[in-house]
Amino acid sequence: MDIRRFGQRLAAAIFAAMETDVAEAVRDEMSRNLESYTYTRSRGPMGMGVRDKRNFDAKVEQTGDTTPLRLRDVAKFQGWPGGGKSLAEVVETGDPAYKMPEPRPFLAPTQEVMDSGGAEAALSVGLRKRGF
Repeated sequence: MDIRRFGQRLAAAIFAAMETDVAEAVRDEMSRNLESYTYTRSRGPMGMGVRDKRNFDAKVEQTGDTTPLRLRDVAKFQGWPGGGKSLAEVVETGDPAYKMPEPRPFLAPTQEVMDSGGAEAALSVGLRKRGF
């Protein structure tokens, strides 16, 4: 087997797995943490709010030897102008101007799960699906 071609195929599979499998694992975990750490009652899994996974924009970038995944919650304010802040930022840090005086952090717990094997497990699943 040509090692160069194998490397290219593996790199493409890593990128694709990051873009789909790992991104979906992060979306699932972030949605769970938004439910656990921020809401006392559920609006349903697709409530169009800050925890709606359709609002989680994922982007994978190839930078040298790394393939970072960046995920942003792009949920819009409902009935509020926003004032330059994202809804996720207001929930995460709190802001009395938006009737959310206390921070309700959800990013750190998501990062902890991903750093403690969640991302690696999702990447492994994605690579197996792609023949590795």
